[in-house]
Amino acid sequence: MKRINILLALLLVVFACKNQGTTEKTPEKVGTQLAFSTYGEEITDTNAQDHYQMLGIYQGLESNDTSAVKFRARVKEVCQSKGCWMKLALPNGQETRVKFKDYGFFVPKDIAGKLVVVEGKAFLEELSVEEQQHYAEEGQSNVDPESITSPATSFGFLAHGVLVAQE
Repeated sequence: MKRINILLALLLVVFACKNQGTTEKTPEKVGTQLAFSTYGEEITDTNAQDHYQMLGIYQGLESNDTSAVKFRARVKEVCQSKGCWMKLALPNGQETRVKFKDYGFFVPKDIAGKLVVVEGKAFLEELSVEEQQHYAEEGQSNVDPESITSPATSFGFLAHGVLVAQE
């Protein structure tokens, strides 16, 4: 328990030192701080929660609830067609699928592994058989699309702004 507290304190110090968001499309590192590229609405990394806190937020949601949240996490995967969605890593192997408000912006297709800050609404998402098959066809899973036969619930997030760290 003491090790976890020390690790969390170190993470807070590291993330507290990060630079404010920027709208530059090709930012450079300034000293030891990270610069960010902004997609969608302009947001900052101020008061962003850590991805560890997101599981608790999702567990507190009912099927039609949403929760306004800003959090930071690592990108696991990005839509390779347009950059129209991404999956962010959560603790314990969990993940959340992030879509973008009004389909109004996309993120670069090469940001897997990068740190991002997203601001928007968290919700529980009911995925139809057709949606799951579509995602499988896009290569999001190693599942044969034809083997998907029932709806599933997953963690969803609708972002109105995204910061991508230039690490």
